[in-house]
Amino acid sequence: MTQATWDVVPQNGGWLVKMAGDSVSEWHAVKTEAIRRARELGRPYDIWRVRVYSQSGALEEELTSPQATT
Repeated sequence: MTQATWDVVPQNGGWLVKMAGDSVSEWHAVKTEAIRRARELGRPYDIWRVRVYSQSGALEEELTSPQATT
């Protein structure tokens, strides 16, 4: 099974989407758009997680693929 985790973190007045452990990232002006994109990036994987952080840097929520909960 393939697995991946993305982090959505505040940066430069917007939101950065990056794969955990990777330096490749995308910047989005709107948080909801960044979350949508992170979920979209997870589709090719069997199990994915999106960790969403608040402006203060605290973990706010974690979204997972349906397979991750079985």
